[in-house]
Amino acid sequence: MLGSYQIVEQIGRGGMATVYKAFQASLSRYVAIKILPPARADDATFLERFHREAVVVASLRHPNILVVFDSNKHDDLTYSVSELMKAVRWMGVWVAQCPSPKPSRFCDLLLLHWTTRTRTALSIGTSSQALN
Repeated sequence: MLGSYQIVEQIGRGGMATVYKAFQASLSRYVAIKILPPARADDATFLERFHREAVVVASLRHPNILVVFDSNKHDDLTYSVSELMKAVRWMGVWVAQCPSPKPSRFCDLLLLHWTTRTRTALSIGTSSQALN
């Protein structure tokens, strides 16, 4: 348990934090919780960056950007809570749908769609300083 969230499983790990799938019983939903490693909890610069990221991302609205619900501390753990997104393995879809060496018009449109959505989300993130 982390506050009112029941940790279900680890779903990712990066340079900044570890991400877990958790259940929020009060709203009967699954969420993603990003937890800073305890070793980073004493680094004021790192904590500020973590909190700033949560605040900025929480202010953004775009279909390709996660909604951040909360950023908090429980006991010695600093965390942020966001919506849980279903992972899509784009390369797997690409390989299954787009044979080499002659991809179809569908494959061209699929690639254009992914590129456009990603570019739009990245431009929103970088213009708001959520990404660096």
